[in-house]
Amino acid sequence: MTNTEFSEYIKSNREKLGWTMKYVSETIGTDRMTLPKWEKGLIKDRQIEKYKPFFDELFYKARVDPEELQQIELGEFLYNIRKSVKWSSEKMGEMLGVHLSTINRWEKEQGLNAIGDIYILELKIREVVKEELKNRRNNKVKI
Repeated sequence: MTNTEFSEYIKSNREKLGWTMKYVSETIGTDRMTLPKWEKGLIKDRQIEKYKPFFDELFYKARVDPEELQQIELGEFLYNIRKSVKWSSEKMGEMLGVHLSTINRWEKEQGLNAIGDIYILELKIREVVKEELKNRRNNKVKI
């Protein structure tokens, strides 16, 4: 894939999904100036190789038919993750950057409709829990 093809791929999919550059930048973990450069074709081949699989999965999951998503499992997943690391709804909300009532709604299968948002949430939860477990290991705290 050429630089031009990759830049068009990112921009067209981002726009079709209604995502802002800021949203995508935060999702992939780049600074706010990187994505605009990529959309202009200013990207190195090795960056394309590194990020293309991630964009493929991100854009694919964002388009999955909501009927295919088994939301009951998502709520249970959130609850089980929260309990496994012994967090309150408030603590999990703080770690994910949302209010505790949002965590409670999600666990009750309310308020999560966009597949792309669910996928982003899954990635964030994995990141936060991984960091928490790493911190606990470093502090020799048992889970």
